[in-house]
Amino acid sequence: MLKIKISSVAPADGLKIQDEGVATALVVRRDSQQNPRYYLMSCLHVYGLLRYNANQYQNTTYIYDSKNTHIATYKGLCGSLHTVNKGLWSFDMALAEVENSQLEELEKVFSELPKDPWNALTKWPKSTPISIKTDMFAKTNASNLQLLRGNQQRVFYRANPDFSAAFRTVVKYQTDTQPGDSGSPVVTDKHFLGMHIAGNGTVGYMLPAEDIINNAHLFIKQLNGDQLSLL
Repeated sequence: MLKIKISSVAPADGLKIQDEGVATALVVRRDSQQNPRYYLMSCLHVYGLLRYNANQYQNTTYIYDSKNTHIATYKGLCGSLHTVNKGLWSFDMALAEVENSQLEELEKVFSELPKDPWNALTKWPKSTPISIKTDMFAKTNASNLQLLRGNQQRVFYRANPDFSAAFRTVVKYQTDTQPGDSGSPVVTDKHFLGMHIAGNGTVGYMLPAEDIINNAHLFIKQLNGDQLSLL
């Protein structure tokens, strides 16, 4: 997990932070020739729906770390958020391409994140472990987490309630979720379970690792079938 700052203003035009959030993971994208490209994963609403202008998507945003170092650039490589009246399902995930000079440092930051995407919860919901730790921005020791399958349901965003996103899994925490948790990885000691996209009290909503890692190319057409893996 990495706390990040986001701006729609290019670094060359000066530092102007407009929002904050969390990057979930560092991932590598490989094409059919196995050529690698590296990205920071987070929610689409973190990278592209900034609080200062919640009614308009940003096609390009610049991602900074806590030291105000430019580490990645989001260029519209994402799933989708649909307005309610369209009646379509959404996939609240986006990828920001990492600056080459920052790759080594980011690998260190994410070195402790479990690298095994766990897909049991999307196939066998009753086999969910009863004790799971999370690593969220706004809280540190959430345990006894319970995962429930929640197909074809929606969450709505306070900044712009006209936008909604489908979620696959309901997450019940021991402590309350907080603003700023979006993009946080949900993990066990051995497995990466998914990405937190929204919450209300102790109830959270998560996109499963099965979708955002193993099946991202099915939801994000710009990937052109390329596979992702955790780095």
